[in-house]
Amino acid sequence: MVVVRVRRSSASGRHRATLRAGAGVPRGLLVAALALVLVPLAAGVALALTGTGGEAPRARPHVTPRAVVEGWDARRASAYAAGDVGAVRRLYPPGSPLGEEDADVLAAYVERGLTVHGLRFEVRDLAVEADEPARVAVVVTDRMARAEVRRGDGTPVARLPARAEAERRLVLERQGDAWVLVAAEHPGAAPVTPSVPAPP
Repeated sequence: MVVVRVRRSSASGRHRATLRAGAGVPRGLLVAALALVLVPLAAGVALALTGTGGEAPRARPHVTPRAVVEGWDARRASAYAAGDVGAVRRLYPPGSPLGEEDADVLAAYVERGLTVHGLRFEVRDLAVEADEPARVAVVVTDRMARAEVRRGDGTPVARLPARAEAERRLVLERQGDAWVLVAAEHPGAAPVTPSVPAPP
């Protein structure tokens, strides 16, 4: 219902009309009507924010198999340079024999106060067997470039010679936001340990 009231202005003597909406409608009924509209709306917004963490979901970008392999090698090189044995283990699935052997090699350096810097692998050829969002399998031909063994104060101790080219089949799987190495073998042969530098 809409009620129009006409008032006389005391100053000008003119009539002034004012419009009041909802006159005659009980206040409780208005509140109830607003609640029917606002409550579901607020609940829907809250549910949407809860499901996305307050942000629109983002699609995970595709990473090429070569980038996966090179990124894994780069993380391993950083772990060796930092003397971080735990970081080396995290490059493999928990309890992986490959990971334990790789970590033992670095631990042997660390126990003598040494680290390995410049541990870099040059990928010469790469054939893709599987390229999935959470699994990559490749046959890679690479070689280890020269690396340097240093003391904790940065003093060079020895130079590790470059390794000849080698062919390996690698299988990596995504766990969370990181890729881990689950298998390394020569094609057609038994599994082998990852390429590691020899202690000086």
